Amino acid sequence: MKKKIVTSVVITVLFALLIITSSFMALVSIQEIKNTKSILKNYNDIVIHSNNLTKDYLKTFKINNVEISFTLIDKSGKVLYGDKGDFSDNEINDARNKGLGYSERHNPEIKQDMIYCATSFDNGMVLRSGVPIKTMEFLVHEDMKYYLIVLGIVFLLSIALALKLVRLIVEPVKNLENVTFKIANGDLNTRVHINSNDELGSLGKTFNNMADQLQSKIREVLDKQNRLESILRSMQSGVIALDRKNNIITMNPYAKDIFGIKKNIVGENISNY
Repeated sequence: MKKKIVTSVVITVLFALLIITSSFMALVSIQEIKNTKSILKNYNDIVIHSNNLTKDYLKTFKINNVEISFTLIDKSGKVLYGDKGDFSDNEINDARNKGLGYSERHNPEIKQDMIYCATSFDNGMVLRSGVPIKTMEFLVHEDMKYYLIVLGIVFLLSIALALKLVRLIVEPVKNLENVTFKIANGDLNTRVHINSNDELGSLGKTFNNMADQLQSKIREVLDKQNRLESILRSMQSGVIALDRKNNIITMNPYAKDIFGIKKNIVGENISNY
């Protein structure tokens, strides 16, 4: 039972940690994508206002040390600079209609999942910037270190919780089992010692009450039996009690003297005598 409780608690805690971690990673991923889009938009604005599309200048723009891919498209759709393939109508059309357009999609040319941000010039030209999704660091090394520390602490706490549950649940049950064994072997004075106010405590009190009543009934039966035996021994008449199968239940000394019986024949059939 101890192993079952410890295993159940650990599995439950690990499952909860898995759900929490998955939810946390999903939230971080959403926030990171949102931050990346904001950075791309800011870079587009900087490039547009600087009016500098030289390669050396554009290479200075990075996210997590990864260079951003810039593409310049004129109002007729012709690529003036950068990647000449794989354009999404949505991001370009949104940029032309709303001034700004985003897309998250797979680029078959470079075989990577990308985040794109397209910004329109006043003259109808569009500047698109993009970065691979895999370059986003959802958990940097420092964060991962702290996360692993927290994970280890939670795991140790789950073990401690499991052991506490074992002590609170298994030990009282074990005590109840030992007391039951002693009572079954004739030790009617032993009692359960459970001081908690929960269901186990109530069970212990009920068990002790049952043991008290059992001890009282047994004493009552023994007293009656002793009184009956005293009466039978003092009688000057022979008394033999039989069950339905004519087996002897009891026989007083006077009856033994009458029949000359010297041994205990309780349980034997009367027809044998």
